[in-house]
Amino acid sequence: MLPISTVDSESFRHIIEKIPTKHGVKLPQRKSFAAYLDREYNIMDANLKAALGDVDIVSTTADIWTVNNKSFMGVTVHWINSTLERNKAALAYSELVEEVSRRKLMVPTSTRWNSLYEAISRIITIPMNELNPLCVKLGIKCLNEREYLFLQEYCTVMKPLTVALDILQGDECTYGALLPTLTSLMSKTLALKDDLSRMTASLPDVIVKAIKIRFDAVKKGENRQISIDDVTEKQEK
Repeated sequence: MLPISTVDSESFRHIIEKIPTKHGVKLPQRKSFAAYLDREYNIMDANLKAALGDVDIVSTTADIWTVNNKSFMGVTVHWINSTLERNKAALAYSELVEEVSRRKLMVPTSTRWNSLYEAISRIITIPMNELNPLCVKLGIKCLNEREYLFLQEYCTVMKPLTVALDILQGDECTYGALLPTLTSLMSKTLALKDDLSRMTASLPDVIVKAIKIRFDAVKKGENRQISIDDVTEKQEK
């Protein structure tokens, strides 16, 4: 579904103008379409109220579905009229996550290194009193305070690593940024230990240990392709 403003797009109007029409007929502007939709909505609303006014029993159904990583919720109503004919109508429709949290959730992807961190960071921006009702509507398990705290501390510890990754995968990054970035990363990560609970207290040590193992050859200058001269070269700023 596209926004009404699409009809004001020059490319859209250029395409529609290729369709044969009666002489003198022009494509309406956005305001005309908006007014038309308002009129049609009022007519439909009045007709639906009139139809349901004569019915004693109705059946309502709430359904949730996902399209393009977005969750939607729709409410429909079914009833049988006096002629035993079955009727149906849509009562409500909304984007579920944005309606409850006023935020769009992010989906991790294997091709973006920081996507999992960014997805979790978006979740913890939602207060628990809004997050758990959203979980209920989505039919998933709610988070308790301990689990929510773990996600917060996880993001705190992983923040320096994500910043370092952004630096090292930047277009203008050279080997001269490698060792200074790694040194700063390890220092900032270890400095977080005192502010963590027992759940994540060991995570900084695990990250630093993994970095040392991965880049041990580089720091010792044993890698011929990336020597100490390469990784300590001065950068132009």
